[in-house]
Amino acid sequence: MERSAAWTAIEDQRRALVHLPEDLSEQEWRQPSPCERWTVRQVAAHLALQDTTWSAMPRVMLGFRRRARDLAQRG
Repeated sequence: MERSAAWTAIEDQRRALVHLPEDLSEQEWRQPSPCERWTVRQVAAHLALQDTTWSAMPRVMLGFRRRARDLAQRG
């Protein structure tokens, strides 16, 4: 896969994740994830805070990244 196509696919997946955590309770954020020793909050923050092609990042993802960072710092 060409590099630009890979980043497009990654960004498409990130956009799909934007609204997923909106309805989680505090208890659900603290649940263990399938990633050993990581909570749901930590996985969400990890996914949201990965390097990306900033020029192509939609504003909604920037808001999600800020929210995920803030939630991760609280946890």
